[in-house]
Amino acid sequence: MAGYRRRMQLREMSRDRQIVEKDMETLYLGNLKTVESDLTLPDKGAQGSNIRWSSGEERFLTSSGKVTRPLPGMGNREVTLTGTFSFGEIREKKEYKDRNLHVARRSPPYRV
Repeated sequence: MAGYRRRMQLREMSRDRQIVEKDMETLYLGNLKTVESDLTLPDKGAQGSNIRWSSGEERFLTSSGKVTRPLPGMGNREVTLTGTFSFGEIREKKEYKDRNLHVARRSPPYRV
């Protein structure tokens, strides 16, 4: 009986891992190379895994997806956003690189 339970646990863990991996593969957050506005960060994957987010630099991108663009002269900022995907006993992390575009300087109005 113990051998049967163990096999069932292994099958379940294998299924859980497949769910997490599929969600990690298919999640699309948009074009992260030119971020100018807030991101929508889902808390569930399409297959059912739970997703928890963390940011490497909360000043420019919070774990809830709020974007604060760098001021003129600061340049663009690259921020690492980490998604922790979990289902059952399986937990995996995936990093996303996000480039927050700085706010462009406004040129003075032309006089005619």
